[in-house]
Amino acid sequence: MRPIKPQQFVINLISLCIFPFAARPMLSIVFGMDDAAFMRFIEQRKKELPEFFRGALRP
Repeated sequence: MRPIKPQQFVINLISLCIFPFAARPMLSIVFGMDDAAFMRFIEQRKKELPEFFRGALRP
């Protein structure tokens, strides 16, 4: 596992989780998502984020 400061890990995790909700109006316009499409995006993101972090922490 690649070393990373705990504070950096936590802020990255929180940011990647919160951003889609904070930017929802912009994302909905840019990607043409209605409410149902946004929720499908969030469900997909729940699966993608753990994989992203595992990959980012590999040496």
